[in-house]
Amino acid sequence: MDRFEVDERAEIPLVIEPLISRELLSNYLVGDAPAFLREVCSQAVKLRASDIYFKVGAPPCFALNSRVAKLQFDALEQGSIIRILATIAGDQKSKHFLDNHPELDISYEIPLLSRFRVNFYKERGNLAFVMRIVPLEIPTLDSLGLPPILGKMAFRQQGMILVTGPTGSGKTTTIAAMINHINENRCRNIVTIEDPIEFSHPDKLSIISQREVGFGLDTESFQTALREVLRQAPNVILIGEMRDVETMNVAMQAAETGHLVFSTVHTNSAAETIERIVNMYPPEDKAQICLRLSGTFLGICSQKLVPTKDGTGRVCAAEILVNTPTVAKLIEEQKMHDVYSHMKDDTYWQMQTMNQSLIDHFINNRISEENALTYSTNRGEMTKEIHNAKRDQMA
Repeated sequence: MDRFEVDERAEIPLVIEPLISRELLSNYLVGDAPAFLREVCSQAVKLRASDIYFKVGAPPCFALNSRVAKLQFDALEQGSIIRILATIAGDQKSKHFLDNHPELDISYEIPLLSRFRVNFYKERGNLAFVMRIVPLEIPTLDSLGLPPILGKMAFRQQGMILVTGPTGSGKTTTIAAMINHINENRCRNIVTIEDPIEFSHPDKLSIISQREVGFGLDTESFQTALREVLRQAPNVILIGEMRDVETMNVAMQAAETGHLVFSTVHTNSAAETIERIVNMYPPEDKAQICLRLSGTFLGICSQKLVPTKDGTGRVCAAEILVNTPTVAKLIEEQKMHDVYSHMKDDTYWQMQTMNQSLIDHFINNRISEENALTYSTNRGEMTKEIHNAKRDQMA
């Protein structure tokens, strides 16, 4: 398939039967919103959905392996959405949201089931919301199929580690696994600044302070929390998202002064991440920023979640860039265009490109040829790699 062609075959609609009777579910919706919410969320967790969608005029829907599946239920009304909002956010917060804000991010937990990152918004004047399912149990790096080099990075004393990728690519899960890796093996003080808190970390060998931004919960804003974070004597700092120059400045300052810093960026590759950071600053500052960046960052994991060949799940394809002396020199000299070829050829430092990760999944029959090409950042190179892999298999 050419890179600009589109597969126009119609998909078969996915329809899901409720676990309990529709009548009982309807009664819950009218008189017991918490029970209704728990039943819907319970079914989504059992089906291993990634998200749950609620909007006026449609039944609850699940995201299953990048497809939307509809629950066989009546279309939701505005009053039903408002009752569910009050269940999740509480009466006071829900009223404040309805009166003053068009969007609301909040975390929510159903005990013994799961945690959720919830985003309320308005569409055509009606309420709607999406619940991202966050497991109660924090996954390990091994269970996620991530390269061992990430565990080694997590044990470094100082520096900056970035996890990048598009929305829904598992960035938060990867960082949670790395934080948990530290928590289980090192005695550290870890401070996180999140909007909202997704994974809940209990103290193990480390102590962890998780600060949620917004609605006066723990801190009013990212900026306020960032100004104060270095006064909280942390060894490890998690900044939920690298949003602006101020956030980047705090991250680099913390890394330069002996802290280990984690954060996320919405970029599609490691080299693009470096360019995005440098381009956040005015041209006259770029040389200095490249020098600082070359000395502070430890590595970048750029990842995507790719549907498996059998359609039952997704696997993580990860591009790994390690700040080796050669990479640091390339960044200092602003030769970001040479980073890719170095990452591709240098296996000693356990680096790999996105294409190398994808071709490994393809060779091991985890993903299809079509998806290897679809998720590739260099389609021409991937076409050659697939051809070589098929030739080697036939030899």
